Amino acid sequence: MKRVLHAVLGFISIVCGTLLAFHAEPSLRLFRSSSNTARAQSAPGNTLRIDAKLVPVRVVVRDSHGKAIGSLTKDDFQILDNGKEQVISQFFAEHSGAPGTPPAARGQTEPGPNAERIYTAYLIDDLHVSQSDLTMVKEAASRHFDALDPAERASIFTTSGQRGIDFTQDRDKLKQTMANIKPLGSGGPDCPKLNYAEADAIVNHDDHALDQAAADALNCEYQNNPKAVTAARSFAQTVATEINETGRALAERSVRVLKELVGGMSRAPGRSTIVVVSDGIFLKRYDGESGIEDLAIRGNVTVNLLNPRGLEVDMPDAPLASRDAEDNVLGPLSYDSGGTVFANNNDMDEGFRRLGGAPEYSYVLAFSPGSANLDGKVHKLKVKLTSRKGLEVQARDGYFAAKPK
Repeated sequence: MKRVLHAVLGFISIVCGTLLAFHAEPSLRLFRSSSNTARAQSAPGNTLRIDAKLVPVRVVVRDSHGKAIGSLTKDDFQILDNGKEQVISQFFAEHSGAPGTPPAARGQTEPGPNAERIYTAYLIDDLHVSQSDLTMVKEAASRHFDALDPAERASIFTTSGQRGIDFTQDRDKLKQTMANIKPLGSGGPDCPKLNYAEADAIVNHDDHALDQAAADALNCEYQNNPKAVTAARSFAQTVATEINETGRALAERSVRVLKELVGGMSRAPGRSTIVVVSDGIFLKRYDGESGIEDLAIRGNVTVNLLNPRGLEVDMPDAPLASRDAEDNVLGPLSYDSGGTVFANNNDMDEGFRRLGGAPEYSYVLAFSPGSANLDGKVHKLKVKLTSRKGLEVQARDGYFAAKPK
C-alpha cells in the first residue's frame, strides 16, 4: 500500500513540477501588441453593411457527410431572437474555395484586398490529451497547415504553457511548433485506475463509484484477499482524494487559459475561431465556464472542440462518473458559441477540415433587434431552415444586446 501511495504522490509532484518548469502563465499576447496594425487594415469590402443597430450571424449549413452547402438563399433561413422571429435585413453568401486545396492551386497565395481576415487559434490541451492521441493530431495538423486559406492566420497555444506560436501564415513554423508539443497531464496511478470525474464522485460520497474503485484496488493491490475488503475500500478512498485534488488543479488551469484566449480573440479584427484539441475537461462546482460563454458571445468568438480519442465502444460496465461527466466545460461552450464538436470519429483530417479555418461555404445574416431590445443582456438566438430537411445548421446561439450609449 505504501508503494502505491508513493506512486500517487510521485505522480502529483511530477505533474506540478513539470507545470512549474514552464511559464507561470502561457504567453497569450494575441492582439495586444499587434492590434493597432491589424485594425489599420482595410475592412472587408463585401456587400454586407453592418452598423451598430444590426446583429450579424454567421451560419454554416452542412449535409449528412459534413460538407458545407452553398446553394441556399435568404428565403431558406429564419432567425429567432429570444423566440421571436426577426426580419433578415441583409444576407451575404461567402465561398472560400474548396477545403484542403493548397492556396497555390487556387492561383492565389495572398488574400485579395476585400478578403476578410481569418484568425484561428489552436489550443492544445496537453494536460488532458494522451500521447497516442496527440500523435494522430500532429500528423493531421501538419497536413492541415499545408492547406491554410490565404486569408487565414493561425496560432498555437497550450494549456500547460509549453512554447507555442503567435498568429502567422508560416506553415513550416506552425508544423514545427505542433511537432514539439508533448502531453504533460496524461497518466497517473494504475491502482486503482481512476480519472478525475470518477475520483470526484468518490470524494462526494458516490457509493457506486467507490464500490467499483474498491473492487479494482482489492484485485491490483491485495490480490483479491477476502480479508482485505475494508483495507481496499479505504485505500481507494485515499487515492481518489489525491487524484481529485490534482485533477481539479489541472482542469482549473485549462479553463483559465481558455478564458484568457477567448478574451484575446474577441479583439481580433476579423473572423475569430478557437479549435480546442482535448479529451474533455471535467470541472465540477466551477462557475468560470459561464464567464467564458459570455466572453465568446460578446466577442463573436466561435469555439470548436476536436476530441482525438476517436471512435469509442459504449461500455455498459464503465463507471457512471466517467461516462456521464467526462466533459462538462468544452462541449457546452462549443455549442453555446455556435461552434462544432468533432468526436467519436477516427478521421482527424476530417476533424481539422470541419473545425479549422473557414468552411467552403458560409452565410452572414443580419437583423435589427430594435432599440427596445437593446437591454444590456445576452439574447438567445436560433437559426432555422424554413424548408430544407436533413441539414445541420451551425450558428452561434446568442449575442450581447448592448444598451445604446
